[in-house]
Amino acid sequence: MNIDKSYLRQDTPLVGVPPFGQVHAHSTGNNKSMAKEDAGYMSWKDLHSGFFTHVVGNGKIYQTAANNRGAWDVGGGWNSWGYASVELIESHKTKTEFMTDYKIYVNLLRELAVEAGVPLTLDTSEYGVVTHQYCTNNQPNNQSDHVDPYPYLAKWGISKAQFQADVKNGINTVEKPKSTVNNVVQVLDSKAFKTFTTYDGNGKANEGSWITPSSKWVSNSIQVINSKPYFVIGSNIYLPQSSTTFKDKLVINGDQAESVDGKGAAISGSNKKFKAGSEWKTVDKLVNIPGIGWCYQVATNEYIPAKYQQGSGFKG
Repeated sequence: MNIDKSYLRQDTPLVGVPPFGQVHAHSTGNNKSMAKEDAGYMSWKDLHSGFFTHVVGNGKIYQTAANNRGAWDVGGGWNSWGYASVELIESHKTKTEFMTDYKIYVNLLRELAVEAGVPLTLDTSEYGVVTHQYCTNNQPNNQSDHVDPYPYLAKWGISKAQFQADVKNGINTVEKPKSTVNNVVQVLDSKAFKTFTTYDGNGKANEGSWITPSSKWVSNSIQVINSKPYFVIGSNIYLPQSSTTFKDKLVINGDQAESVDGKGAAISGSNKKFKAGSEWKTVDKLVNIPGIGWCYQVATNEYIPAKYQQGSGFKG
């Protein structure tokens, strides 16, 4: 996700000790301020009166403090449990404005939860994504009376049940400049596994992965590790294509695609065959074609560049 770090402070205290078990969900309580103003205020305010790590609003994310250090944000014992704390502005004028930011807010909470290795659950236990309201009602040594973000979400028609479902499953925020372009990937449905493993850029398994069966993720690119394709669904979070519904499958992500041979030469007329949304059998190993780059093999001497796979981040 694109995060503006112009207002990121370097002097925030270490409030807790890793590993952290929570990501905190807030809303600002200010019906006039813009996200940039909230971030700017955080850049110079007295930290002892409280601080947060991110604010979402006006179509943007601003990071104001480092993750993985805790924060003074919930007024009690769970200050030291927060991997990150995310504020949503409360100054939206229309439902469209709100929904734009709500989708960003939810998917940021999910990405941070995956980074922290905590469950993609909302207000179900002391582990996972928790709201300020849940902290107020359940944390030790509570000194807060805040109940955000529920009243503000309810104002725009988002119930607790809907918020919980969105945190669990995610919301598709991918831009679709062409109706056939889609960068959403879905994890396999499995009764054998409760979660699926993700990896870092070196191919090492991330600890505490909570990628659940059938969950959907927006992928911003495909990265190749040991010739195998991985969808990039977060910062240093790589989901194997073999763990998704695209296992051994190429789905054309654009109006059309042109194939090449093993030497990188375009195959004439192939764009008439590889239409948008068409599916092609392949294998879980890419081929690095000279002058082209990583490709999926779809026939004995025929290859499709990886950018044409759904989930590649390709926008047409």
